[in-house]
Amino acid sequence: MTRHFISDPLPQENATKTKNMDAHDAIALLYDCALKNVVEMVSADGRSEEDVLLQLDAAKQAKDYKAQADLVEALRQRLDIADIQGKEQPQKILGALSSLYLSGQYSKARQSIMLDKIPRDDLDVLIFALLDKKFSDSNHLLYSLEDNEIRKKIYQILIDKNEIDRAVTLISTTKYIPEKIYLFEKITAWLKQNPSEEAEKIMSAYGSYAMLRRDIGIELLKRDREAFTRLVADGIFGLDGLEDYLIKEPDESLTDILLHVVTVDDALRVIKFIRSKATLLVASSELSQAVLPQESRSVVTKTIQRLIDAFEAPPQFYSLGYLSKKDRDAKSYEISNKFIIALRDGERRATIAWSNTQNFFEHKQLAQRIGNVTESLCAGGEVEINPLENERLQVVFKGRSGTYGPFNCAFLEHFKKAIEEQLRHELGAEIEVVIHESKF
Repeated sequence: MTRHFISDPLPQENATKTKNMDAHDAIALLYDCALKNVVEMVSADGRSEEDVLLQLDAAKQAKDYKAQADLVEALRQRLDIADIQGKEQPQKILGALSSLYLSGQYSKARQSIMLDKIPRDDLDVLIFALLDKKFSDSNHLLYSLEDNEIRKKIYQILIDKNEIDRAVTLISTTKYIPEKIYLFEKITAWLKQNPSEEAEKIMSAYGSYAMLRRDIGIELLKRDREAFTRLVADGIFGLDGLEDYLIKEPDESLTDILLHVVTVDDALRVIKFIRSKATLLVASSELSQAVLPQESRSVVTKTIQRLIDAFEAPPQFYSLGYLSKKDRDAKSYEISNKFIIALRDGERRATIAWSNTQNFFEHKQLAQRIGNVTESLCAGGEVEINPLENERLQVVFKGRSGTYGPFNCAFLEHFKKAIEEQLRHELGAEIEVVIHESKF
């Protein structure tokens, strides 16, 4: 039987000719198993290639997506047989897949055999499979690797071949935390030294690296505070994306984290959640010991003083649209009103703005209307208005902003009386303000 293998050669690093021959033998055996399984499935199916293609056309016309998925699998099995046997792949099948904007990746049946049979201790075979673009489920191999030494070697080969996203996945699937941190530090250093469009995309707010960084930050906040502060102080990762966990930290812990951050934005993310004026005073006095550069300390010191002053000053309100009462017939996830609480640039009092979501759907639209606001010092949530007896209204502040993160419940609570007075004037009724913990 003629076997068709992936065109990319097996890695040669630290591999003898005999070892590579063993790897080729292992892959040949793997493909034999896959071929046997796929041939049996096609034989049991009984349909001709033309029958499957005609049925796929009918399913497309009927917009029967389940039938389409089953028929695509049947066609891919036929592609697999031609591929493994070294024959030319049927152009009609490739054209049919292309019409659905699908590639000629391996069938689920073939991939299942590969995932089951690939030895998890054979570096050459693992790399061969991971670099196979048609093996779309190959990431599952990374989840099943137990040997950390194998992981290290795979990581280096992936980096050498510029498979950055796959390398990030390898780190994300590492269960042993010290090893995970070790690899994370390595890839962070590599990304900083090798800037590219791909690296920028991976490191973006919603990229795979940002998700990995967030997951490690959460893990270390829970389990290893010493490692957390070390990585923050070394600039390995920042606090962006950790707001929902920082808000749960006691003031003393927030003060300690403040001393280890390396950017002004991260410092502001920390002080935004400090609950008391007294803690802010302590934080300001201890900034001389901070990792922050001197010029950054000066900015943070001034901002802390503005927050301290804001505890004593009446807030300013911006009613940017009427607040609508909760519609009992509306779906539970529908949000009627939103608010933000912020410290506008240069000001020494809190600014609170709200509106219904028809006038201003996003928190960032509220922020744009009230003027220059440092994003790290802005937070938000939703406002729910519920009728009470005797025409009284309950106004509930809850939730959190997707753009600016959760709000400091204690800080907002400090202005509760002023909020009640403002709402009494706006809504023309007696008001009961309730402030819930800020979370999804």
